[in-house]
Amino acid sequence: MGLFDRFKKQDCEICGKEVGMFGYKKLKDGEICKDCVKLLSPWFEERRESTVAQIKEQLAYRARNAEELKDFQPTKTFGDNYYMFVEERDGIPYRFCVSRSEDYVKENADLVLFENVEEVIIDIEDQRCEVYEKDGEEEVSYEPPRYDYSYEFRVSLLIKNTPWFDNIHFQLNRENPEIFGQEDMGGPNNVEAHAEVMEPTGDVFAVKYLRYKRMCNEIEAMVNHRGAPVREAAPAPKFCPNCGAPADGGKFCQSCGSKL
Repeated sequence: MGLFDRFKKQDCEICGKEVGMFGYKKLKDGEICKDCVKLLSPWFEERRESTVAQIKEQLAYRARNAEELKDFQPTKTFGDNYYMFVEERDGIPYRFCVSRSEDYVKENADLVLFENVEEVIIDIEDQRCEVYEKDGEEEVSYEPPRYDYSYEFRVSLLIKNTPWFDNIHFQLNRENPEIFGQEDMGGPNNVEAHAEVMEPTGDVFAVKYLRYKRMCNEIEAMVNHRGAPVREAAPAPKFCPNCGAPADGGKFCQSCGSKL
């Protein structure tokens, strides 16, 4: 390839627009302009390995997705850095989308059925930085050591039955809950216990931390139960509904054998 070939204009294989060398991206068997790239799913990571035909197929899917979003009726929202919108049907989570902004329609956020989520991974990552006290001109560790902590709440959803992406990964919190000058918190269980004790006092860290932790818990529960609400087992009847004999807590009546 000659030097000047590197600077020649190319035609976008998708929309046909002629663009300069800095205005397009490579596909496996062609070029795509940056405007068409913006139409692809934000979770799509295999552009360079994709053919023109595959990209056109994905853009057709994205057009259908935009139409489906018009009927999307979210009943719950999680997060304020990325937003997870959940649509429930008869009280059961049915489908969701994850968007960078509150305007999921403008972003054409990908709609996913809960039944197509294979696994959810919650990662609460702490950033710990030791703080020191002054001893003359030197800085020395406290005894025991003290730390400033901040926390990031991340969610990874492993997706099946779509050829365009298999992972949706995002951070729920925009502003990290921070706590300053603490001794070793001793892991996430101790942090949560500390936050639960402090929450009734209105402690800022506790309120923020538990807000995002509860979001994580609810998202995890929705996925792990495949959208089915968690229900407590119905208590055993005190008397057999068939013969009226007292029940002893077993599955069958000891008097008439009816199922309890």
